[in-house]
Amino acid sequence: MIRIFFLSRQETVSFCDFIMQEGAKYQVQWRGDEKGRNEVSLVASDMKHQEIDFLLNIFVQLIHKHRLRLWLDKLIRGSYYYQDNEEVDRIIDICDWLRDSDQRKRLGVRHPDLEASIKQFLRDRIQLKAALSFDDMMSFCFKHHRMLLLDYIGSAIDEFKREEDYQSWVDSLRTYMTKKESLVEEMHVLHRRSFYFFEKNGKRIAKEELEAQMNKEPVHLFLGDREDGMISPLLIYAPKRLFIYGTDPSDPKVQTIINIFQEKALYKPKEQFPFTSPGLN
Repeated sequence: MIRIFFLSRQETVSFCDFIMQEGAKYQVQWRGDEKGRNEVSLVASDMKHQEIDFLLNIFVQLIHKHRLRLWLDKLIRGSYYYQDNEEVDRIIDICDWLRDSDQRKRLGVRHPDLEASIKQFLRDRIQLKAALSFDDMMSFCFKHHRMLLLDYIGSAIDEFKREEDYQSWVDSLRTYMTKKESLVEEMHVLHRRSFYFFEKNGKRIAKEELEAQMNKEPVHLFLGDREDGMISPLLIYAPKRLFIYGTDPSDPKVQTIINIFQEKALYKPKEQFPFTSPGLN
């Protein structure tokens, strides 16, 4: 038998719910006292390794539900001095996103896996223990992981600032487009490995024509190091209606175009492209 003590009734309820949801082979006994403390006893014939692993997973779920966001909020406000609730919430959301190893790899973030570290910390403290105080354990867990949490927050703030810069850039292009005279009513863009631009009648806009138009308008001043020849033609022609055809609507360049043109842009499957043009790569 192992006894676990909780101060929070809400955490106690969640703990028992997680135990039941996972179908553990425990008898669960919960009792409270007049001081509001909660004792949960897990009765099993033998605490085997797989049962300890099961308990670790339950504790990790409990931390994610009740503790982790509070820890991050405290550190973001106390160590990085963010106070705006929306900004703090967004940074926490990015921290949560960074818990995925694939996302960390994509951004070049090399922090140790937070969940694995927490599990190892807990494993070292519940081995062969007959009684545990969840609150005491969480206090030590927070102190032990403070620096790692700060590393995650620092990376999340870097990504948050990139998002802010990107949004400011998109907003500036939207403002530019509200004052820009449209050169065409409608434009069709075919996205393969590159972007190909077509007028309403199906005529492909040649590279030489695009370059000539770009020489007339210094849109590169708005694009900066984001200039890649994909967005500038659309800024110059400023179509009133924009149709994009491709296979991946989540492509970052496609998303940027849609973010700039908003309701003027419509994404369609490549198969619905209405024109034929030989020699496209």
